Amino acid sequence: MSVHVVELLKLENVIALVKEFTSCYVRSMNGITKDEFQSQLSAEGWEDIFEGSDTNVIFNYFLNMYLKIFYACFTKSKLNFLLG
Repeated sequence: MSVHVVELLKLENVIALVKEFTSCYVRSMNGITKDEFQSQLSAEGWEDIFEGSDTNVIFNYFLNMYLKIFYACFTKSKLNFLLG
């Protein structure tokens, strides 16, 4: 398994320059959620992917499984901004 390095930028006390945007969605990513994500990926059965012969079917199967785990581990929440 390869190691992926991700850098996250957390901005605090930033005033929105475009007033049309009053909210945004963020995903909760921390050490605990990252470990849970890796654990669930490791526990998944990947035999169907490696035994397949159709590249498109293999990729779609992998992507669906990966995204299902990603969305379950890194939940999305809405941030609302008070513009004033």
